[in-house]
Amino acid sequence: MRQGLPLVLTHIVEFVERHCLDKTGLFRLPGSVKRCQELRKHFDEGGFPEFDIGGDILTSASLLKTFIRELPGGLIPEPQMTQLLKVYNNQFPPVHYCFNATTTKGLHRVFESAAVTQRQTVGSV
Repeated sequence: MRQGLPLVLTHIVEFVERHCLDKTGLFRLPGSVKRCQELRKHFDEGGFPEFDIGGDILTSASLLKTFIRELPGGLIPEPQMTQLLKVYNNQFPPVHYCFNATTTKGLHRVFESAAVTQRQTVGSV
C-alpha cells in the first residue's frame, strides 16, 4: 500500500501521469484487450510489469478503468453516496436541482435499457 492505495493502482496512475496526459482519447479509446489481460494477470500474480511507453498508453488507462469498475462497493460506496447526495442536493438552486434530477432519471432509464440500446456506459453521454 502506498498513500492508502494498493500498489497496483499507484503504479498505473503514476505511469498515466508521467506518460499519457497528452494522449488523444485517453480514458475514451480502448487499449489492447490482449495486453490488458496480460498486464492484469501479472498484477494478479503479485508482479509489477513495466509498461511500454509506445504501446501501453491506452492499455494502462483501460486497466485503470477496469480496476475502478471492480472496486467492491464502487468508487463511492452507497452509504457515503447517499450522504453526499443529501448535502449536495440541499445546496442546489431549485431549477438546477430539477434539471439534474430529470437528467439523472433519464440517464438511468438509458442504462436500464442497455440490452436494447447497446449503450454500455452513460459516462460518455
